[in-house]
Amino acid sequence: MYISPMFFSQTDNISQLAYLDSWLYGEINKFNFDHNRIKKFKKSYYEIRFNLEETLYIPNFDKYDTNQKKDVIFILSRRSREEIEVMDVTAIEYEFNRLIGKEVSELERDLIDAFS
Repeated sequence: MYISPMFFSQTDNISQLAYLDSWLYGEINKFNFDHNRIKKFKKSYYEIRFNLEETLYIPNFDKYDTNQKKDVIFILSRRSREEIEVMDVTAIEYEFNRLIGKEVSELERDLIDAFS
Protein backbone atom coordinates (compact mmCIF):
# COMPACT_ATOMS: atom_id res chain seq x y z
CA MET A 1 0.00 0.00 0.00
CA TYR A 2 1.32 3.41 -0.90
CA ILE A 3 0.10 6.81 0.31
CA SER A 4 1.62 9.76 -1.45
CA PRO A 5 3.54 11.75 1.17
CA MET A 6 3.83 14.73 -1.19
CA PHE A 7 0.43 15.91 0.01
CA PHE A 8 1.88 16.57 3.47
CA SER A 9 5.25 17.92 2.37
CA GLN A 10 4.18 21.57 2.61
CA THR A 11 3.20 21.46 6.26
CA ASP A 12 5.24 22.93 9.08
CA ASN A 13 3.15 21.13 11.67
CA ILE A 14 5.30 18.13 12.59
CA SER A 15 2.96 17.24 15.47
CA GLN A 16 0.21 16.72 12.88
CA LEU A 17 2.41 14.17 11.12
CA ALA A 18 3.17 12.46 14.44
CA TYR A 19 -0.58 12.27 15.07
CA LEU A 20 -1.12 10.67 11.65
CA ASP A 21 1.60 8.12 12.38
CA SER A 22 0.00 7.32 15.74
CA TRP A 23 -3.49 7.10 14.25
CA LEU A 24 -2.35 4.87 11.39
CA TYR A 25 -0.54 2.46 13.70
CA GLY A 26 -3.63 2.29 15.89
CA GLU A 27 -5.74 1.37 12.87
CA ILE A 28 -3.18 -1.20 11.74
CA ASN A 29 -3.25 -2.83 15.17
CA LYS A 30 -7.01 -3.33 14.87
CA PHE A 31 -6.48 -5.52 11.80
CA ASN A 32 -3.19 -7.20 12.76
CA PHE A 33 -1.30 -5.92 9.69
CA ASP A 34 2.48 -6.10 9.45
CA HIS A 35 3.97 -2.84 10.82
CA ASN A 36 7.27 -3.37 9.03
CA ARG A 37 5.83 -2.50 5.63
CA ILE A 38 4.26 0.79 6.72
CA LYS A 39 6.10 4.05 6.05
CA LYS A 40 5.90 6.88 8.57
CA PHE A 41 4.57 10.32 7.71
CA LYS A 42 7.27 12.09 9.73
CA LYS A 43 10.10 10.14 8.08
CA SER A 44 8.55 10.73 4.65
CA TYR A 45 8.30 14.45 5.38
CA TYR A 46 11.98 14.71 6.28
CA GLU A 47 13.02 12.64 3.28
CA ILE A 48 10.97 14.86 0.94
CA ARG A 49 12.15 18.12 2.46
CA PHE A 50 15.80 17.32 3.01
CA ASN A 51 16.82 14.22 1.04
CA LEU A 52 14.47 13.85 -1.94
CA GLU A 53 17.15 13.25 -4.58
CA GLU A 54 18.96 10.57 -2.56
CA THR A 55 16.14 8.85 -0.69
CA LEU A 56 15.24 5.22 -1.12
CA TYR A 57 12.43 5.57 1.42
CA ILE A 58 9.95 6.97 -1.10
CA PRO A 59 9.56 5.29 -4.48
CA ASN A 60 10.12 7.64 -7.41
CA PHE A 61 8.00 6.11 -10.14
CA ASP A 62 9.39 8.61 -12.65
CA LYS A 63 12.77 6.89 -12.41
CA TYR A 64 11.53 3.32 -12.81
CA ASP A 65 13.00 1.42 -15.73
CA THR A 66 10.97 -0.95 -17.91
CA ASN A 67 11.73 -4.02 -15.77
CA GLN A 68 10.66 -2.24 -12.58
CA LYS A 69 7.47 -1.14 -14.32
CA LYS A 70 6.81 -4.73 -15.36
CA ASP A 71 7.21 -5.80 -11.72
CA VAL A 72 4.65 -3.18 -10.64
CA ILE A 73 2.22 -4.31 -13.33
CA PHE A 74 2.63 -7.91 -12.18
CA ILE A 75 1.99 -6.99 -8.53
CA LEU A 76 -0.97 -4.68 -9.15
CA SER A 77 -2.74 -6.50 -11.95
CA ARG A 78 -3.98 -10.00 -12.59
CA ARG A 79 -1.71 -10.41 -15.58
CA SER A 80 0.73 -13.28 -15.79
CA ARG A 81 4.48 -12.75 -16.09
CA GLU A 82 4.33 -14.23 -19.58
CA GLU A 83 1.64 -11.78 -20.69
CA ILE A 84 3.60 -8.82 -19.32
CA GLU A 85 6.87 -9.93 -20.92
CA VAL A 86 5.38 -9.80 -24.43
CA MET A 87 3.92 -6.30 -23.99
CA ASP A 88 5.58 -3.54 -26.02
CA VAL A 89 7.02 -0.44 -24.34
CA THR A 90 3.96 1.69 -25.13
CA ALA A 91 1.62 -0.86 -23.54
CA ILE A 92 3.88 -1.15 -20.49
CA GLU A 93 3.94 2.63 -20.04
CA TYR A 94 0.16 2.89 -20.42
CA GLU A 95 -0.60 0.03 -18.00
CA PHE A 96 1.97 1.21 -15.44
CA ASN A 97 0.61 4.77 -15.44
CA ARG A 98 -2.98 3.53 -15.26
CA LEU A 99 -2.27 1.24 -12.31
CA ILE A 100 -0.20 3.75 -10.34
CA GLY A 101 -2.78 6.48 -10.97
CA LYS A 102 -5.56 4.19 -9.76
CA GLU A 103 -3.65 3.21 -6.60
CA VAL A 104 -2.82 6.80 -5.70
CA SER A 105 -6.40 7.91 -6.33
CA GLU A 106 -7.84 5.15 -4.14
CA LEU A 107 -5.39 5.81 -1.32
CA GLU A 108 -6.01 9.55 -1.35
CA ARG A 109 -9.76 8.92 -1.29
CA ASP A 110 -9.36 6.53 1.67
CA LEU A 111 -7.28 9.08 3.54
CA ILE A 112 -9.82 11.85 2.94
CA ASP A 113 -12.66 9.56 4.03
CA ALA A 114 -10.78 8.62 7.20
CA PHE A 115 -10.52 12.24 8.28
CA SER A 116 -13.92 13.46 7.11
